[in-house]
Amino acid sequence: MSGTISYCRPCRLLACVAAAMACLAGCGGGEGESLDIRDVRRLPQDPLAYVRPDNLDRPLIGGEIQGELYQRFRRQWLAPWDASAVRPGENEVRKPFLLFIAKLGYAENLRPHTREFAAALLNNSAGRTIDARAITVANTNIRQLPTDRPRFEAIDQAGEGFPFDTFQETALWAGSPLRLWRVTRDGQWGLVASACGNGWMPMHDLAAVDEKLADVYRRQAWVALTRDHVTVGGDGNGPCVVTHIGAVFPLMKTNGDSMEVLLPLRDADGRCLPHRAKISKSDTSVMPVPAKPRAVAELARQMIGQPYGWGGMFQQRDCSSTVRDLLIPLGIPMPRNSAAQAAAWVSIPLKSLTPQQREEAILKNGVPFLSLVRIPGHIALYLGLYDGRAVIMHNTWGIRTRRGGVEGRKIIARCVITTLQPGVELTDIDLPRGDLRNGIESLVQVGQPKPQEP
Repeated sequence: MSGTISYCRPCRLLACVAAAMACLAGCGGGEGESLDIRDVRRLPQDPLAYVRPDNLDRPLIGGEIQGELYQRFRRQWLAPWDASAVRPGENEVRKPFLLFIAKLGYAENLRPHTREFAAALLNNSAGRTIDARAITVANTNIRQLPTDRPRFEAIDQAGEGFPFDTFQETALWAGSPLRLWRVTRDGQWGLVASACGNGWMPMHDLAAVDEKLADVYRRQAWVALTRDHVTVGGDGNGPCVVTHIGAVFPLMKTNGDSMEVLLPLRDADGRCLPHRAKISKSDTSVMPVPAKPRAVAELARQMIGQPYGWGGMFQQRDCSSTVRDLLIPLGIPMPRNSAAQAAAWVSIPLKSLTPQQREEAILKNGVPFLSLVRIPGHIALYLGLYDGRAVIMHNTWGIRTRRGGVEGRKIIARCVITTLQPGVELTDIDLPRGDLRNGIESLVQVGQPKPQEP
Protein backbone atom coordinates (compact mmCIF):
# COMPACT_ATOMS: atom_id res chain seq x y z
CA MET A 1 0.00 0.00 0.00
CA SER A 2 0.17 3.27 0.58
CA GLY A 3 2.06 10.21 7.65
CA THR A 4 4.47 12.41 8.64
CA ILE A 5 6.62 12.41 11.74
CA SER A 6 6.28 16.19 11.84
CA TYR A 7 2.75 16.01 13.23
CA CYS A 8 2.96 12.98 15.54
CA ARG A 9 2.58 13.98 19.17
CA PRO A 10 5.71 12.93 21.12
CA CYS A 11 3.83 10.75 23.58
CA ARG A 12 1.88 9.04 20.80
CA LEU A 13 5.06 8.40 18.83
CA LEU A 14 6.69 6.85 21.88
CA ALA A 15 3.65 4.65 22.36
CA CYS A 16 3.87 3.50 18.74
CA VAL A 17 7.56 2.70 19.20
CA ALA A 18 6.67 0.71 22.31
CA ALA A 19 4.06 -1.16 20.29
CA ALA A 20 6.65 -1.90 17.64
CA MET A 21 9.09 -3.28 20.18
CA ALA A 22 6.41 -5.47 21.70
CA CYS A 23 5.43 -6.81 18.30
CA LEU A 24 9.05 -7.47 17.35
CA ALA A 25 9.55 -9.38 20.54
CA GLY A 26 6.39 -11.44 20.16
CA CYS A 27 6.10 -12.36 16.49
CA GLY A 28 8.81 -15.01 16.45
CA GLY A 29 10.39 -16.49 13.37
CA GLY A 30 13.64 -14.54 13.48
CA GLU A 31 12.26 -11.02 13.93
CA GLY A 32 14.71 -8.49 15.26
CA GLU A 33 17.78 -10.41 14.11
CA SER A 34 20.54 -8.06 13.01
CA LEU A 35 22.05 -10.02 10.11
CA ASP A 36 20.84 -9.18 6.60
CA ILE A 37 19.58 -11.83 4.25
CA ARG A 38 22.02 -13.24 1.71
CA ASP A 39 20.67 -11.25 -1.24
CA VAL A 40 21.26 -7.93 0.50
CA ARG A 41 24.79 -8.96 1.47
CA ARG A 42 25.67 -10.38 -1.95
CA LEU A 43 23.92 -8.17 -4.51
CA PRO A 44 25.13 -4.62 -5.25
CA GLN A 45 22.70 -2.23 -3.54
CA ASP A 46 23.15 0.39 -6.25
CA PRO A 47 20.61 0.38 -9.12
CA LEU A 48 23.22 1.79 -11.52
CA ALA A 49 25.17 -1.46 -11.19
CA TYR A 50 22.39 -3.19 -13.15
CA VAL A 51 22.42 -0.87 -16.18
CA ARG A 52 24.45 -2.09 -19.13
CA PRO A 53 26.80 0.68 -20.31
CA ASP A 54 25.34 0.57 -23.83
CA ASN A 55 21.82 1.00 -22.41
CA LEU A 56 22.39 3.94 -20.06
CA ASP A 57 20.66 6.49 -22.28
CA ARG A 58 18.52 4.26 -24.47
CA PRO A 59 14.87 5.40 -24.23
CA LEU A 60 12.57 3.10 -22.29
CA ILE A 61 9.52 4.76 -23.85
CA GLY A 62 9.23 6.65 -27.12
CA GLY A 63 9.26 10.44 -26.74
CA GLU A 64 5.78 10.88 -28.20
CA ILE A 65 4.30 8.21 -25.93
CA GLN A 66 6.00 9.70 -22.87
CA GLY A 67 4.60 13.11 -23.81
CA GLU A 68 1.10 11.64 -23.95
CA LEU A 69 1.60 9.95 -20.58
CA TYR A 70 2.80 13.23 -19.09
CA GLN A 71 -0.33 15.05 -20.26
CA ARG A 72 -2.39 12.29 -18.69
CA PHE A 73 -0.35 12.69 -15.49
CA ARG A 74 -1.10 16.43 -15.41
CA ARG A 75 -4.83 15.81 -15.84
CA GLN A 76 -4.87 13.25 -13.04
CA TRP A 77 -2.78 15.46 -10.73
CA LEU A 78 -5.20 18.37 -11.17
CA ALA A 79 -8.37 16.23 -11.24
CA PRO A 80 -9.42 17.24 -7.68
CA TRP A 81 -9.80 20.82 -8.97
CA ASP A 82 -12.13 19.85 -11.84
CA ALA A 83 -15.70 21.05 -11.69
CA SER A 84 -16.72 17.46 -12.42
CA ALA A 85 -15.23 16.16 -9.15
CA VAL A 86 -17.89 13.98 -7.49
CA ARG A 87 -18.81 14.56 -3.84
CA PRO A 88 -18.85 11.32 -1.79
CA GLY A 89 -22.30 10.25 -0.62
CA GLU A 90 -23.22 10.14 3.05
CA ASN A 91 -23.18 6.34 3.15
CA GLU A 92 -19.68 6.37 1.64
CA VAL A 93 -18.48 8.84 4.30
CA ARG A 94 -20.00 6.84 7.17
CA LYS A 95 -18.82 3.41 6.02
CA PRO A 96 -15.28 3.44 7.55
CA PHE A 97 -16.71 4.68 10.86
CA LEU A 98 -19.23 1.85 10.96
CA LEU A 99 -16.55 -0.69 10.08
CA PHE A 100 -14.45 0.64 12.95
CA ILE A 101 -17.37 0.38 15.40
CA ALA A 102 -17.99 -3.20 14.26
CA LYS A 103 -14.33 -4.20 14.66
CA LEU A 104 -12.46 -1.88 16.99
CA GLY A 105 -8.95 -3.31 16.81
CA TYR A 106 -6.13 -2.09 19.03
CA ALA A 107 -4.78 1.33 19.95
CA GLU A 108 -1.23 2.60 20.41
CA ASN A 109 -1.17 1.36 24.02
CA LEU A 110 -1.88 -2.20 22.79
CA ARG A 111 -5.33 -2.09 24.42
CA PRO A 112 -8.57 -2.40 22.43
CA HIS A 113 -10.11 0.80 21.15
CA THR A 114 -13.39 1.71 22.85
CA ARG A 115 -16.83 2.15 21.33
CA GLU A 116 -16.97 5.56 23.01
CA PHE A 117 -13.91 6.68 21.04
CA ALA A 118 -15.40 5.34 17.81
CA ALA A 119 -18.73 7.05 18.46
CA ALA A 120 -16.96 10.34 19.24
CA LEU A 121 -15.14 10.21 15.90
CA LEU A 122 -18.39 9.58 14.04
CA ASN A 123 -20.10 12.46 15.83
CA ASN A 124 -17.20 14.83 15.12
CA SER A 125 -17.32 13.94 11.41
CA ALA A 126 -20.81 15.40 11.05
CA GLY A 127 -19.53 18.93 10.53
CA ARG A 128 -20.27 21.46 7.82
CA THR A 129 -20.18 20.43 4.17
CA ILE A 130 -18.10 22.42 1.73
CA ASP A 131 -16.91 22.26 -1.87
CA ALA A 132 -13.57 23.96 -2.38
CA ARG A 133 -10.29 23.55 -4.20
CA ALA A 134 -7.38 23.18 -1.81
CA ILE A 135 -3.71 22.23 -1.74
CA THR A 136 -1.33 20.70 0.79
CA VAL A 137 1.05 23.22 2.35
CA ALA A 138 3.12 20.60 4.20
CA ASN A 139 3.98 16.93 3.98
CA THR A 140 0.95 15.32 5.55
CA ASN A 141 -1.27 12.24 5.84
CA ILE A 142 -4.65 11.19 4.56
CA ARG A 143 -6.36 9.11 7.23
CA GLN A 144 -9.41 6.88 6.95
CA LEU A 145 -10.88 8.56 10.04
CA PRO A 146 -10.28 12.04 11.51
CA THR A 147 -7.66 11.05 14.08
CA ASP A 148 -3.90 10.61 14.23
CA ARG A 149 -4.29 7.72 16.68
CA PRO A 150 -3.49 4.35 15.06
CA ARG A 151 -5.57 1.21 14.75
CA PHE A 152 -3.89 -2.20 14.55
CA GLU A 153 -5.80 -5.28 13.46
CA ALA A 154 -4.02 -7.50 15.98
CA ILE A 155 -1.03 -7.18 18.30
CA ASP A 156 0.03 -10.81 18.56
CA GLN A 157 0.12 -11.78 14.88
CA ALA A 158 2.95 -11.22 12.42
CA GLY A 159 2.01 -8.65 9.78
CA GLU A 160 -0.92 -7.24 11.77
CA GLY A 161 0.66 -5.04 14.47
CA PHE A 162 3.07 -2.12 14.08
CA PRO A 163 3.64 -0.55 11.57
CA PHE A 164 0.38 -1.63 9.92
CA ASP A 165 -1.92 1.17 11.08
CA THR A 166 -5.15 0.45 9.21
CA PHE A 167 -6.30 4.08 9.59
CA GLN A 168 -3.39 5.24 7.41
CA GLU A 169 -4.43 5.82 3.80
CA THR A 170 -1.42 7.58 2.30
CA ALA A 171 1.13 10.33 2.75
CA LEU A 172 0.95 13.41 0.55
CA TRP A 173 3.87 15.73 -0.09
CA ALA A 174 3.54 19.51 -0.04
CA GLY A 175 1.97 21.00 -3.16
CA SER A 176 -0.60 18.25 -3.84
CA PRO A 177 -4.01 19.43 -5.22
CA LEU A 178 -7.08 18.54 -3.15
CA ARG A 179 -10.86 18.83 -3.12
CA LEU A 180 -12.22 19.73 0.31
CA TRP A 181 -15.68 18.27 0.96
CA ARG A 182 -16.30 18.58 4.70
CA VAL A 183 -14.86 19.97 7.94
CA THR A 184 -15.28 18.24 11.30
CA ARG A 185 -17.33 19.83 14.07
CA ASP A 186 -14.16 20.84 15.93
CA GLY A 187 -12.67 22.38 12.76
CA GLN A 188 -9.48 20.29 13.00
CA TRP A 189 -9.95 17.82 10.13
CA GLY A 190 -11.08 18.05 6.52
CA LEU A 191 -12.49 15.33 4.28
CA VAL A 192 -10.50 15.55 1.05
CA ALA A 193 -9.97 13.91 -2.31
CA SER A 194 -6.55 13.78 -3.97
CA ALA A 195 -4.99 12.17 -7.03
CA CYS A 196 -3.86 9.18 -4.97
CA GLY A 197 -6.34 8.76 -2.13
CA ASN A 198 -9.34 10.10 -0.23
CA GLY A 199 -9.93 10.57 3.48
CA TRP A 200 -9.34 12.95 6.39
CA MET A 201 -6.47 15.42 6.70
CA PRO A 202 -5.46 17.96 9.37
CA MET A 203 -6.87 21.35 8.34
CA HIS A 204 -3.62 23.14 9.21
CA ASP A 205 -1.91 21.17 6.43
CA LEU A 206 -4.09 22.52 3.61
CA ALA A 207 -5.14 25.86 2.17
CA ALA A 208 -8.00 26.98 -0.09
CA VAL A 209 -7.11 27.64 -3.75
CA ASP A 210 -8.87 30.21 -5.95
CA GLU A 211 -9.40 29.99 -9.71
CA LYS A 212 -6.54 32.39 -10.46
CA LEU A 213 -3.99 30.16 -8.71
CA ALA A 214 -5.49 27.00 -10.22
CA ASP A 215 -5.02 28.55 -13.66
CA VAL A 216 -1.32 29.17 -12.93
CA TYR A 217 -0.91 25.44 -12.24
CA ARG A 218 -2.70 24.58 -15.48
CA ARG A 219 -0.57 26.93 -17.62
CA GLN A 220 2.94 26.63 -16.20
CA ALA A 221 5.56 23.96 -16.82
CA TRP A 222 6.17 21.75 -13.78
CA VAL A 223 9.29 20.59 -11.99
CA ALA A 224 9.70 17.43 -9.93
CA LEU A 225 12.13 16.79 -7.12
CA THR A 226 14.83 14.26 -7.95
CA ARG A 227 16.19 13.91 -4.40
CA ASP A 228 14.65 13.35 -0.98
CA HIS A 229 14.84 15.78 1.96
CA VAL A 230 15.15 18.81 -0.31
CA THR A 231 14.61 22.29 1.11
CA VAL A 232 12.31 24.32 -1.13
CA GLY A 233 12.67 28.03 -0.36
CA GLY A 234 14.23 29.39 2.80
CA ASP A 235 16.23 32.15 1.09
CA GLY A 236 17.03 34.92 3.56
CA ASN A 237 15.20 33.09 6.36
CA GLY A 238 12.05 33.04 4.23
CA PRO A 239 9.39 30.31 4.31
CA CYS A 240 10.41 26.85 3.22
CA VAL A 241 9.36 23.21 3.21
CA VAL A 242 11.51 20.08 3.21
CA THR A 243 10.01 17.50 0.89
CA HIS A 244 10.80 14.53 -1.31
CA ILE A 245 10.82 12.77 -4.67
CA GLY A 246 7.21 12.72 -5.81
CA ALA A 247 6.62 16.41 -5.02
CA VAL A 248 5.69 18.64 -7.97
CA PHE A 249 5.71 22.45 -8.26
CA PRO A 250 4.93 24.98 -11.02
CA LEU A 251 8.07 26.43 -12.60
CA MET A 252 8.08 30.23 -12.64
CA LYS A 253 11.64 31.05 -13.71
CA THR A 254 15.13 29.58 -14.18
CA ASN A 255 18.02 31.41 -12.51
CA GLY A 256 21.54 30.15 -13.16
CA ASP A 257 22.00 27.15 -10.87
CA SER A 258 18.50 27.33 -9.35
CA MET A 259 14.85 27.19 -10.34
CA GLU A 260 12.14 29.45 -9.01
CA VAL A 261 8.91 27.61 -8.23
CA LEU A 262 5.55 28.41 -6.69
CA LEU A 263 5.45 27.17 -3.09
CA PRO A 264 1.94 27.08 -1.54
CA LEU A 265 1.66 28.59 1.94
CA ARG A 266 -1.37 29.07 4.24
CA ASP A 267 -2.43 32.51 5.43
CA ALA A 268 -4.24 33.29 8.69
CA ASP A 269 -7.63 32.80 7.01
CA GLY A 270 -6.78 29.38 5.60
CA ARG A 271 -6.29 30.58 2.02
CA CYS A 272 -3.35 29.63 -0.18
CA LEU A 273 -0.67 32.29 -0.32
CA PRO A 274 1.62 31.46 -3.28
CA HIS A 275 5.27 32.20 -2.55
CA ARG A 276 8.12 32.18 -5.07
CA ALA A 277 10.82 29.88 -3.73
CA LYS A 278 14.14 28.61 -5.06
CA ILE A 279 15.32 25.02 -5.54
CA SER A 280 18.79 24.00 -6.63
CA LYS A 281 18.90 22.54 -10.14
CA SER A 282 20.82 19.59 -8.69
CA ASP A 283 17.71 18.63 -6.69
CA THR A 284 15.04 18.98 -9.35
CA SER A 285 14.26 18.68 -13.04
CA VAL A 286 11.70 20.01 -15.49
CA MET A 287 9.06 17.37 -16.17
CA PRO A 288 9.02 14.96 -17.75
CA VAL A 289 12.49 13.59 -17.10
CA PRO A 290 13.39 11.50 -20.20
CA ALA A 291 12.59 7.85 -19.48
CA LYS A 292 16.04 6.29 -19.71
CA PRO A 293 17.71 3.63 -17.51
CA ARG A 294 20.31 6.10 -16.22
CA ALA A 295 17.64 8.56 -15.08
CA VAL A 296 15.49 5.90 -13.39
CA ALA A 297 18.55 4.35 -11.72
CA GLU A 298 19.68 7.76 -10.40
CA LEU A 299 16.23 8.30 -8.88
CA ALA A 300 16.09 4.76 -7.52
CA ARG A 301 19.47 4.99 -5.80
CA GLN A 302 18.08 7.89 -3.69
CA MET A 303 15.58 5.41 -2.23
CA ILE A 304 17.82 2.39 -1.59
CA GLY A 305 18.16 1.70 2.13
CA GLN A 306 15.31 3.99 3.13
CA PRO A 307 13.13 2.65 5.97
CA TYR A 308 9.80 1.00 5.21
CA GLY A 309 6.82 3.26 5.85
CA TRP A 310 3.37 1.67 5.73
CA GLY A 311 1.08 4.05 3.87
CA GLY A 312 3.83 6.68 3.89
CA MET A 313 3.97 6.88 7.69
CA PHE A 314 6.78 9.04 9.08
CA GLN A 315 7.46 10.40 5.55
CA GLN A 316 8.76 7.00 4.51
CA ARG A 317 7.54 4.69 1.73
CA ASP A 318 6.00 1.27 1.28
CA CYS A 319 6.25 -0.81 -1.91
CA SER A 320 3.65 1.03 -3.98
CA SER A 321 4.59 4.57 -2.92
CA THR A 322 8.20 3.75 -3.83
CA VAL A 323 7.05 2.86 -7.36
CA ARG A 324 4.71 5.84 -7.65
CA ASP A 325 7.19 8.45 -6.42
CA LEU A 326 9.95 6.93 -8.57
CA LEU A 327 7.92 7.39 -11.75
CA ILE A 328 6.44 10.83 -11.03
CA PRO A 329 9.49 12.79 -12.30
CA LEU A 330 9.09 10.89 -15.59
CA GLY A 331 5.49 12.09 -15.78
CA ILE A 332 4.14 8.54 -15.70
CA PRO A 333 0.73 8.44 -13.98
CA MET A 334 0.45 5.74 -11.33
CA PRO A 335 -2.33 4.92 -8.86
CA ARG A 336 -1.43 4.71 -5.17
CA ASN A 337 -1.85 1.04 -4.24
CA SER A 338 -0.18 -2.00 -5.79
CA ALA A 339 -3.34 -3.66 -7.10
CA ALA A 340 -4.42 -0.51 -8.93
CA GLN A 341 -0.89 0.01 -10.26
CA ALA A 342 -0.93 -3.46 -11.76
CA ALA A 343 -4.41 -2.92 -13.22
CA ALA A 344 -3.42 0.38 -14.91
CA TRP A 345 -1.21 -1.18 -17.59
CA VAL A 346 -1.00 -4.16 -19.90
CA SER A 347 0.13 -7.18 -17.88
CA ILE A 348 1.52 -10.58 -18.78
CA PRO A 349 -0.25 -13.16 -16.60
CA LEU A 350 2.13 -15.59 -14.90
CA LYS A 351 -0.10 -17.31 -12.36
CA SER A 352 -0.48 -20.56 -14.33
CA LEU A 353 3.30 -21.06 -14.64
CA THR A 354 5.67 -22.83 -12.29
CA PRO A 355 7.92 -20.62 -10.12
CA GLN A 356 10.89 -21.29 -12.40
CA GLN A 357 8.82 -20.52 -15.52
CA ARG A 358 7.64 -17.27 -13.95
CA GLU A 359 11.21 -16.10 -13.47
CA GLU A 360 12.10 -17.13 -17.03
CA ALA A 361 9.10 -15.19 -18.40
CA ILE A 362 10.16 -12.09 -16.46
CA LEU A 363 13.70 -12.35 -17.81
CA LYS A 364 12.36 -12.78 -21.35
CA ASN A 365 9.65 -10.09 -21.36
CA GLY A 366 10.59 -7.61 -18.65
CA VAL A 367 11.89 -4.14 -19.47
CA PRO A 368 14.60 -3.32 -16.90
CA PHE A 369 13.84 -0.15 -14.91
CA LEU A 370 10.26 0.00 -16.21
CA SER A 371 8.40 -3.31 -15.78
CA LEU A 372 6.86 -4.19 -12.42
CA VAL A 373 6.60 -7.59 -10.75
CA ARG A 374 3.20 -8.00 -9.12
CA ILE A 375 2.55 -10.20 -6.08
CA PRO A 376 -0.78 -9.84 -4.20
CA GLY A 377 -0.22 -7.06 -1.68
CA HIS A 378 3.23 -6.23 -3.05
CA ILE A 379 4.93 -4.74 -6.10
CA ALA A 380 8.56 -4.38 -7.21
CA LEU A 381 10.58 -2.72 -9.96
CA TYR A 382 12.35 -5.16 -12.30
CA LEU A 383 16.03 -4.24 -12.70
CA GLY A 384 17.19 -6.97 -15.06
CA LEU A 385 19.53 -9.96 -15.05
CA TYR A 386 22.35 -10.47 -12.55
CA ASP A 387 24.38 -13.64 -12.21
CA GLY A 388 21.69 -15.64 -14.01
CA ARG A 389 18.80 -14.38 -11.85
CA ALA A 390 16.06 -11.81 -12.21
CA VAL A 391 16.69 -8.88 -9.83
CA ILE A 392 14.13 -6.48 -8.34
CA MET A 393 14.08 -3.32 -6.22
CA HIS A 394 11.34 -3.14 -3.60
CA ASN A 395 10.55 -1.63 -0.23
CA THR A 396 9.44 -4.55 1.90
CA TRP A 397 8.63 -5.21 5.54
CA GLY A 398 9.91 -8.76 5.75
CA ILE A 399 9.94 -12.42 4.79
CA ARG A 400 7.43 -14.95 6.09
CA THR A 401 8.91 -17.37 8.60
CA ARG A 402 7.55 -20.17 10.77
CA ARG A 403 9.17 -21.42 13.94
CA GLY A 404 7.55 -23.94 16.30
CA GLY A 405 4.30 -23.57 14.38
CA VAL A 406 4.23 -19.81 14.96
CA GLU A 407 4.23 -17.47 11.95
CA GLY A 408 6.72 -14.61 12.06
CA ARG A 409 8.76 -12.27 9.89
CA LYS A 410 12.42 -11.89 9.12
CA ILE A 411 12.46 -8.11 9.22
CA ILE A 412 13.98 -6.23 6.27
CA ALA A 413 11.96 -3.01 6.68
CA ARG A 414 13.65 -0.96 3.99
CA CYS A 415 14.15 -0.53 0.26
CA VAL A 416 16.50 -3.23 -1.05
CA ILE A 417 17.64 -5.02 -4.20
CA THR A 418 17.05 -8.78 -4.17
CA THR A 419 16.40 -11.76 -6.39
CA LEU A 420 12.87 -13.17 -6.64
CA GLN A 421 13.77 -15.45 -3.71
CA PRO A 422 14.92 -13.14 -0.91
CA GLY A 423 15.68 -15.05 2.27
CA VAL A 424 15.31 -18.48 0.70
CA GLU A 425 18.40 -19.57 2.65
CA LEU A 426 16.70 -18.98 6.03
CA THR A 427 16.20 -22.19 7.98
CA ASP A 428 12.80 -21.01 9.24
CA ILE A 429 11.44 -19.53 6.01
CA ASP A 430 7.75 -20.41 5.64
CA LEU A 431 7.65 -22.33 2.38
CA PRO A 432 6.03 -22.19 -0.08
CA ARG A 433 4.56 -18.78 0.91
CA GLY A 434 7.91 -17.32 1.92
CA ASP A 435 9.28 -17.77 -1.62
CA LEU A 436 8.18 -14.71 -3.61
CA ARG A 437 8.18 -16.64 -6.87
CA ASN A 438 5.23 -18.71 -5.64
CA GLY A 439 3.12 -15.58 -5.30
CA ILE A 440 3.97 -13.76 -8.54
CA GLU A 441 0.80 -13.11 -10.53
CA SER A 442 1.90 -10.90 -13.40
CA LEU A 443 4.53 -8.80 -15.10
CA VAL A 444 3.24 -5.24 -15.46
CA GLN A 445 4.34 -3.41 -18.61
CA VAL A 446 4.37 0.23 -17.48
CA GLY A 447 3.92 2.65 -20.35
CA GLN A 448 1.52 0.36 -22.23
CA PRO A 449 -2.00 1.51 -21.23
CA LYS A 450 -4.76 -1.05 -21.45
CA PRO A 451 -6.93 -0.70 -24.58
CA GLN A 452 -10.12 1.27 -24.01
CA GLU A 453 -13.13 -1.01 -23.61
CA PRO A 454 -15.85 -0.47 -26.24
